[in-house]
Amino acid sequence: MALEMNIGQFSDDLEDFQITLEAIDMESVKENTVRRAAQEMAGMVRQAVFESSIKSPASKISPYESGDGPAMATSDAWLVEKDGPSSYTVRPHPQVRQRAVVLNFGYPGEITPKNGEFLKFTVEGQPVWARSVDGPDATGYWQAAIQKMRNSGKLEEIAAEELNKEFEENT
Repeated sequence: MALEMNIGQFSDDLEDFQITLEAIDMESVKENTVRRAAQEMAGMVRQAVFESSIKSPASKISPYESGDGPAMATSDAWLVEKDGPSSYTVRPHPQVRQRAVVLNFGYPGEITPKNGEFLKFTVEGQPVWARSVDGPDATGYWQAAIQKMRNSGKLEEIAAEELNKEFEENT
């Protein structure tokens, strides 16, 4: 038995493959991968907030109102913003930023009013005033979301999907 190979055909196939690879827009793959990964991360942050000890009216668990802005377990609370070429950031909505930071990292000691004598809360629809309240314990929801993203393999999955999509569109 003999194996017959045609070097000319092999060379032509390699050249076609090289042209196909050159047609792939890797910047587009990177951009789409990072954008989708940031969107996935925002979802993981929302899920981590929901699973944490943070209770909000959106979950109907707490009698306390959550203050201005969207509830932290909702998509409106977490913004995915493009910062530059292939660069996206997940950050809390400006109206929930302070709440997001305090609830994630905790606040040692007491929280006191800045511009008045009393803090005002609404509990079960009724106004309540206090000179101070104990700061909350850290929930670490942000770190939990980051760890979940790292362990999920989602970034690699998204990158592979985007590369396959680009390859299929350009071959």
